[in-house]
Parts: sequence; structure tokens; C-alpha cells
Amino acid sequence: MSQGFKQLRGKKLLINRPEPKKSTIELSVEEQGQMTAEEMKQWTQLEVYAVGTEVYDIQPKDKVYICAHALSTAEVINVDGKPKMLVDLASIAIVW
Repeated sequence: MSQGFKQLRGKKLLINRPEPKKSTIELSVEEQGQMTAEEMKQWTQLEVYAVGTEVYDIQPKDKVYICAHALSTAEVINVDGKPKMLVDLASIAIVW
């Protein structure tokens, strides 16, 4: 699998961001934000895309649970045209 980047450094993980639900109703930016916040509550098993150089016990494709606060503050970046969330290792509460 080509990651689209050379290396993820430190105790960081890139997590596949689930596709947002499409709405047939046009929403304001504020309403879209509220909808996304509600969807995040359902994200209980997220797939790991890549792990940093200092992450030893989690592998790509593992499923993880990330606390809600960490999800709401996660930086979203595009890798190979798909959104990924950048989170700290400390945000991972459960690994499946």
C-alpha cells in the first residue's frame, strides 16, 4: 500500500476518517458541524491507516477507539485524496 508520504514521525497515528453521511438537504456550515459532531459519537471502531515511528503495539488496519475530545480536535489531512485524522497515541483507549 502506498501511503503517499515517506514517514509518520513520533507517537502519532493516521486514522481513516469515515465518509460523512450525505444529506439531500442543504445545511449551513454550523448545521453541518453539528451533524458531524453527532456522527463522531458513532465512530467507535476506526481503522488505523499508518503509525508513527514510536508506536510499537498498534499496526495499520487495527481497529481503535478514540476518546470523543480527541476526535473533535483531530487534525484532518488528505493522503492520496482521502481524509485522514492525525491523533496522538495517548488518545487511543481500546485496540481491537
